Amino acid sequence: MVGRPTGEPSIADSGFIGADRHTHWRTADGARVLCPPSRSAHRTWPRALRRWLAGHRQIIESGNDKLLVTFRLDRERPHALDGFHARLAAKVTLHN
Repeated sequence: MVGRPTGEPSIADSGFIGADRHTHWRTADGARVLCPPSRSAHRTWPRALRRWLAGHRQIIESGNDKLLVTFRLDRERPHALDGFHARLAAKVTLHN
């Protein structure tokens, strides 16, 4: 349900750190994941790059909050994915 790989990296937070994970995702799914290295790593990111990622993560978290709170997706308990898609489409249509 996520579509085809685009070749563009997905932005993630530090919960997705790990070279083994990234290699597995790239070979199995064609997914590239961009997340900051741990602060104790030998090669850390410059401050400007960490701030850039934090700014983009804030946008993502705002979108997640909109989906969960405004559309009440945290309360949905669908029995089938088709029904969930229909209810989500109706909510987005009414919201617009």
